[in-house]
Amino acid sequence: MKIIFLDIDGVLVNRKSIMASKRIPHKFDKDCVQLLNKIITVTGASVVVSSVWRRLYDCRQLLSDRGVKNCVGCIPNARLPTRGQEIQSWLDNHERVTNFVILDDDADMGSLSDRLVQTKFELGLTKADAEKAIKILTKEGS
Repeated sequence: MKIIFLDIDGVLVNRKSIMASKRIPHKFDKDCVQLLNKIITVTGASVVVSSVWRRLYDCRQLLSDRGVKNCVGCIPNARLPTRGQEIQSWLDNHERVTNFVILDDDADMGSLSDRLVQTKFELGLTKADAEKAIKILTKEGS
């Protein structure tokens, strides 16, 4: 099983989508959603939400409503010191994961940093980011 750990702000929500949104939760940038769906389609990966949005919303429904494919859940609200530690805790309990990538605009991934595709809040997920994520998820032996 391949997993995409997904942050929302800075990946699907960027400066442009916030400026266009008059409500909270903010709209997702449609181009960013299309790029995420491309990663999912090409790699067969499932999405696990690692964003703090998981503490506020039903992220599976929210992502589905906004066109994101194949969201299977969220990491628990463990409130560990870093996002990387929260993701590692989730991985420790899911042995069927064969490969994963982290899409996030923050860098607090610790030992998982080699799996991070760090986006920029201004732009969100870009074509170059998506290509890097696909490369990580399709790497032989992973």
